[in-house]
Amino acid sequence: MAEDALNPLLEALPPKSDYLTYLTILEFNLTLDQLPTLHRILQDTTLTTNIGWDLVHLLLPLLPASRQCLQDVARLGNPREVVLKVTELLELLGIEAARERDASEEEFEDSKERDSIVAQMSDVTAEQITSDVSQQGSDKNKAVSPSKESQFITLLEMLAVLHPRIKTKRPSRFLATALQAVLPAHTFMSSDSAVIEAVLGLVRALSGTSRPFLPSRKSTGSAPLSGHSLIAPDPEADEDAALAVNESIVHDRLLLVFLTGVFGHYVSSSTSTSDIPGLAWCSRLQEKLRPQKLIPGRKTSSMLFAEEEKLLERDAIIGQMLALARDLKVDSGELLSVITKPKVDLPEGEEGSLLGADQAPFYHQGSLFILCAMVVASALLDVPTSLPELRIFPSYGAIIFNFIGEDSLSEIGSENEAVVDAVLFLGFFILSQNSEIDPPKDDEEFTLVLQRLSILSAVCASPSLRYHAHVLTTSILRSHPLDTVRLAFIHDTLEHCPYENLKGSAISWLKDGILVADSKLKLSPSFKSVFLSPSTISKLIPVLFPNPRKLFTPGMEHEQFFAYFSFYLAALNFYYLLLTSTSLYLNLEIKTLTQQHDLRGNFLLPLRDIGREIDRGMARQSDGGESAAEEGKILAERELLETTIQMVEEALKKKEL
Repeated sequence: MAEDALNPLLEALPPKSDYLTYLTILEFNLTLDQLPTLHRILQDTTLTTNIGWDLVHLLLPLLPASRQCLQDVARLGNPREVVLKVTELLELLGIEAARERDASEEEFEDSKERDSIVAQMSDVTAEQITSDVSQQGSDKNKAVSPSKESQFITLLEMLAVLHPRIKTKRPSRFLATALQAVLPAHTFMSSDSAVIEAVLGLVRALSGTSRPFLPSRKSTGSAPLSGHSLIAPDPEADEDAALAVNESIVHDRLLLVFLTGVFGHYVSSSTSTSDIPGLAWCSRLQEKLRPQKLIPGRKTSSMLFAEEEKLLERDAIIGQMLALARDLKVDSGELLSVITKPKVDLPEGEEGSLLGADQAPFYHQGSLFILCAMVVASALLDVPTSLPELRIFPSYGAIIFNFIGEDSLSEIGSENEAVVDAVLFLGFFILSQNSEIDPPKDDEEFTLVLQRLSILSAVCASPSLRYHAHVLTTSILRSHPLDTVRLAFIHDTLEHCPYENLKGSAISWLKDGILVADSKLKLSPSFKSVFLSPSTISKLIPVLFPNPRKLFTPGMEHEQFFAYFSFYLAALNFYYLLLTSTSLYLNLEIKTLTQQHDLRGNFLLPLRDIGREIDRGMARQSDGGESAAEEGKILAERELLETTIQMVEEALKKKEL
């Protein structure tokens, strides 16, 4: 009791001092040791109502010890004032987190700078916070600045208690302001599961759903704030004022818009050291649809998501977010409308704006991911799901334009891999549901969609996504009923595409078109196709079998030569097919074309000679610095190319060419 009598926090309690004076005394005398005393003081509802809002910025740097006092403020303070203070601190937290992420590591070498972020936010310097500690000489009182994540989580816990306490005609105004502060701050937090759990916990609390929290990887040692039995009423409540018309609709809409932003950030920031882009939805769907393509003994993406703890958690979080979206009555048709409409340049911050009424716009990426998650529930988990009508044209074509090469074709491949995975997943799902593809409104739309997908198949960093993009491009190309349109795209790719591996794909599409047409001709002798016309091949020969001497100069580096390896190998294999298939050799008049264009002298022999020149150059530079693995790869590619050239030469000899 004697100690209490000397405690300035107790001696100066109102009415001995006014509230403003008492806040000043608190600011200069608040230490870790004083927190239990402050907790007892804050049980006075009248006092906490008057000073609670101005305690938040003082208590936040003292986390986790100050958490109980912050609970008191959330339960008993003036909810309108405190929620504005919490919103302000969330905004500042987001700004500081953004600055920290953008700054170079050198700017943050001094740990004292990093530890002072919270003090800067709250206008309380680190020296002020710890001044009493130094005077008392107690090491245990030295406050270590809490992480941004722990501050963020605590502020969200406070919001979950504060908003339901506000009794006004339009509580959504407070909600909109707060959520607009939460989302930017959330995007700069770490990907720790506790952060996303706190965000989803806020949505649960505000939406009134009773879904359980995700199981934590480790205990945080704290209980939800709502577990307290005593929560003070809103002192400014207008008991006679009923909620405004549509207020509950606006409230749920705001939460749903917010959730699209959270969904988009979470999925797009999901990373993996292995080739698992985003949620690997595309790979998992292909594994279910085409089990015959699986490699025995090799773990599939589906297996990895069933076994690895991190991936299991990723799936569980997606399931929780989708469940919340359904609780808020998300409409799959509206999601499709958002991601298929042409994007317009909105004023900064308008996308996903929460300041509108019941039609606040969704975030594009989040809308894409939620729609995909709904499709996953239906296609992979067999959960009954209401889905909109999805077609390759026009809906999927519009999605391609909005998410792949949106600003420029030169930017294709730089898209977030989770976005690419989701876009390709939707394409495969649509094809699995509709064997017949509706024709596009014009050939240009068809070509532009294929152009984006094919470039993606050539430049995407993820090997699995490159493969999926190639398969999808091939499937859509085959779907067009007019062989002239298909051939025009193939010809354009061979002639103008700057990516040699994509030219190799174009050769495979040409071969596919020829073989399909040839099989139909065998069934119906009257069948006609541009793919079986000798003039077609004749026009393509300059781009199918270009003279290597026009590309390569004497003394060129072997890296330059092998950049064209995939294309020349595909061209050689295609030529070998034309020479060895009796029907194709005759129908396409390969003998005449070989002689007219002197393919042996203008293509085959120059390619062989250049390869051998490269071999001699590499032998002279055997100590050129390549690793054993790189040198082994080069030798294997040269051997494969030389073997294929010899096969073609043998085929020519048999045809006496």
